[in-house]
Amino acid sequence: MSLVSVIIPVKDRVLPLKRAIESVKKQSHRNIEVIIVENNSKSPPKIKAAIEDMGDPALKFFSLSSCDNANVARNYGISKASGDYLAILDSDDEFFPTHIEDCLKLLTESCCDFVFGSIYLDDGASKIARYSRNLTFGESGIEYLFGKNAGWAPTPTYFLRKEVTTNVVWDENLRRHQDFDFFIRVVSKYRVIAKKEPSVVVHWKKGEKRTYDSSSMRIFYDKWRSKMGLIEKISYSKNKVRIAILNRDMHNLAFFTLEYFKAKICAYFK
Repeated sequence: MSLVSVIIPVKDRVLPLKRAIESVKKQSHRNIEVIIVENNSKSPPKIKAAIEDMGDPALKFFSLSSCDNANVARNYGISKASGDYLAILDSDDEFFPTHIEDCLKLLTESCCDFVFGSIYLDDGASKIARYSRNLTFGESGIEYLFGKNAGWAPTPTYFLRKEVTTNVVWDENLRRHQDFDFFIRVVSKYRVIAKKEPSVVVHWKKGEKRTYDSSSMRIFYDKWRSKMGLIEKISYSKNKVRIAILNRDMHNLAFFTLEYFKAKICAYFK
């Protein structure tokens, strides 16, 4: 039975982390190691104690004294993984009991290298399915994420052959949109497939403020805009304008408003 390494970066979330770990321990696929990488928590010993209390030798805990963001933790966890396959899980999310078994079967039977897929989005009041689709022939990761028929590829659904990470690692300069960046680069190099039946629960509490990082949005856009068509530029810029307004970020508001109208004008005269 293939060994699967589950990588979980964590910052402060002790109770949600326990829920995430319990969901991994309940997997129908039994040959699993869980690599928990603490980063920037207020009390790392508290997280370590919670993991030790579980008394499971499959749980491997690491604490990084210097860690700029969760991508550093993910890359570190991957470097410590012994499995031929990797599953990525955020500390506040959870897997259905057959998630790893189903992903491994889909990956091997399709002769692909990377699985992403659908989720259930739990906001504390309701649980809604968000479905992913497969990429069409020749479709790039950028087109998939920001094109006319934009798809869905959330981090906790990522399941991949470890060999993928010899060429694609998490960008440690990004605090936001690191999932977009990782997905785009994987799609450009490897065979990918969507898992259409949801087997991951993503917990986004209604009204909870999401992490906002102005510079990451600019870094991501500067990195990929030369690969974006007008439709993708319009879609991405429009979304960033809305988010900048919500966060009262005048700098990004001005920048992405200009990018939006430049793309709209080009599209009009095309």
